[in-house]
Amino acid sequence: MSRNFRSFVSQYRIPLLVILVLLVSAGAFLVLRPRLQTGSGGQQIPVDTGVSTGQGGATGIETGEPDVSILLSEGQAQPQTAVPVPLATG
Repeated sequence: MSRNFRSFVSQYRIPLLVILVLLVSAGAFLVLRPRLQTGSGGQQIPVDTGVSTGQGGATGIETGEPDVSILLSEGQAQPQTAVPVPLATG
């Protein structure tokens, strides 16, 4: 039995070492992954609850800036003309 095992190991030494290294690396990754995470895992975006938008339409912040109006189409394709941009000189 040990003779068969030794011949198997000597014949497949490199693939067995590669598999062993991969298993050890995956185990180390799984063990260390929770320790390497910092914070909540992402950037939190604050929500401004002081401005109510209602059912769409234009809203503005009370800073004197003009309101922004966004109009949505019905979903059909709308072809747009290509506007050539002048080349930079210099």
